[in-house]
Amino acid sequence: MDSFQELVATVLDREGYWIRREVRVELTPEDKAAIGRPSNARWQIAIVAYSGARSELLAVQCKSFLDSPGVRAKAFDSTGSTDRDYYKLFNEKTLRDVVLTRLAWQLVREGFCPAGVSAQLALAAGHFYRGDTPAIREKFVQENWKLFDPTWLREKLQRFDAESYEDSPFALTVKLLRRKE
Repeated sequence: MDSFQELVATVLDREGYWIRREVRVELTPEDKAAIGRPSNARWQIAIVAYSGARSELLAVQCKSFLDSPGVRAKAFDSTGSTDRDYYKLFNEKTLRDVVLTRLAWQLVREGFCPAGVSAQLALAAGHFYRGDTPAIREKFVQENWKLFDPTWLREKLQRFDAESYEDSPFALTVKLLRRKE
């Protein structure tokens, strides 16, 4: 679990989701054949978040990219960019359908979600490539994917700063960073 994933998980937890980290999705031999990866043991999801109040099950991939150019729009289109490799679930429909269906089935079987729930793909990103934000947002709306972008993250952190004191590294860091000298 990296620090960015931990931050996103904490924010989602405070938003009313239960959280599981580094969830391994069990794939059947038929699933593996369908996705063209017969030797792939399991698929891993960075964060799985469920809200009963929203009837929402999210499979969240996390990419901080804070000290890099950021998430690029071309990573989600058909230009053949090597960036696409970082976003296989977003770019491979069969893979996405199989993994999200199997994830929902697995969580229902384990008693974490009610029958009939379906998983929605989500991306939490700490930084976008300059100028790519509108194109990324548009793509996510078109595909019905959930996007937790840098603006969303900043708004949540600002709200936490206004809350009462909590003795956690997360809360303390937010308060320290938001204080003026």
